[in-house]
Amino acid sequence: MPRLISDPQEGVDYYIVNIDGSIERSDAVETRLSYDLDGLSIGHHVCAVQSCNMWGESDASPFEFTSILPGAPSGVGLAV
Repeated sequence: MPRLISDPQEGVDYYIVNIDGSIERSDAVETRLSYDLDGLSIGHHVCAVQSCNMWGESDASPFEFTSILPGAPSGVGLAV
């Protein structure tokens, strides 16, 4: 299952994850971001992540990625 992760970061209580305009809170797991991407549609996605604590939010860390299906296998046959 694909996950969105970050390097460990001290002092973070949670992260704000924005994928294609859908914003969700994700609690820090062992001082890092670990966000489940299972169920995300195939295609191009725009993402931004902010780290947060009781004092506020960091600047967003934006990036883009494309999820793709693998190509069909080739050379399939029987071995005798």
